[in-house]
Amino acid sequence: MLAQVTISLLICFLGCWALRPGPSRSVLKRQVLAPSSLDTHIRTARLSRRLNRTVIVVIDCETVPCKNNATCHHESHCECAPGWTGHVCDKEVTHHVQKYGFETELGLTNDPGNEVDFQLATYSEYIGRGTEGNSYALVQSDTTCHYHTQLYFDPIYTENSLLIEFDYTTYGNGVLNFHMLDTDGYGTYHLLFDTGNNGIWKSFSYSIAGGYNIQYYFSAVTGGDTWDFYGAVAIDNLRITVQK
Repeated sequence: MLAQVTISLLICFLGCWALRPGPSRSVLKRQVLAPSSLDTHIRTARLSRRLNRTVIVVIDCETVPCKNNATCHHESHCECAPGWTGHVCDKEVTHHVQKYGFETELGLTNDPGNEVDFQLATYSEYIGRGTEGNSYALVQSDTTCHYHTQLYFDPIYTENSLLIEFDYTTYGNGVLNFHMLDTDGYGTYHLLFDTGNNGIWKSFSYSIAGGYNIQYYFSAVTGGDTWDFYGAVAIDNLRITVQK
C-alpha cells in the first residue's frame, strides 16, 4: 500500500515538473551582431517562428570597420573617401561629375577657323563677373563685322546616361547656340539659341540616354551692326554628369 502511494506521488511530481512554465520567448540573450549587409544599421533578427525583433547595430570600428580608406570618427560614423558613400563607405558613388570652371584653362577646344576665340576672363564691362569661381569663358567683338566662333567638347560615347549643365549670358548683339552632333551620322541637333540677355546669367541643362557617339559644341556670333555693333557671349560653371 505504501509503495503504491509513493509511486503515485512520484508520478505526480514528475508530471508537474514537466508542465512547469518555460522561459518567456521574448527574453533573449544579448549578443553582438555582425551584419552581413552593411548599407543600413537596422537588422531584423528572427527570434522564433512566431516572433520578430528589430536589432540596432551601432558602428564599431573594430567589429564593423569603415571600408575603402574611410575614416571612423568617435566609433559612431564613417567619413568616406571621394567616390564612396554608404554608412560604412561600401557603396560606390553612382555618378561622375566633370567640371569646367574655366579657372586656369578652357578645357574645351576653339575651332581653328574661328575669327575670334573664346578666352578666359575675370571681368567684362558688359558681362561683369561669372557665376562660379574667379573667371569664365568669354568671346566678344566691337566691330561691324559678324564674327563666328565655335568651341568644341571632346567626343563622348554615352554608354550611360549623360547630363550637361552650364550657366551663360549674352550682351548686345551676342548670340549663343549649343549643339549636339551625332557622330554616327544621324545629324546635328540644336539644343539652345539665345540672345539679348543684357548680361543677366541663365542656366541650361540637357540629358541624353546612353548608347550614342556624340560631340557637343558651342557656337557664338558677335558684332555686326552699324549702330550697335558690340556683342559678347559668356559661359561658366560647365558640368558633365555621367550616371553609372
